[in-house]
Amino acid sequence: MPDYEKPEILPNAVYTLEEACKILAIHERTARRWIKRGDIPARKIGRAYRFLGSDLLSAMERVEAISITKSFYPFVRGDVL
Repeated sequence: MPDYEKPEILPNAVYTLEEACKILAIHERTARRWIKRGDIPARKIGRAYRFLGSDLLSAMERVEAISITKSFYPFVRGDVL
């Protein structure tokens, strides 16, 4: 991630899809694709997804790894890695 301050994520807190997307700096479609593939655990309450903070922390590590890899291999899609 860039040098700006990362948001504080509480491992036991519950986050909405919108909050998770802001934290991970990804588009909502990307988050939904990751949920469908099982890349990020989510719970569905009614029609809305909810995420545990601990799951978002794990996903942040994945996003950072993809960012670093893309800087070395800019033409490789992130979901291929």
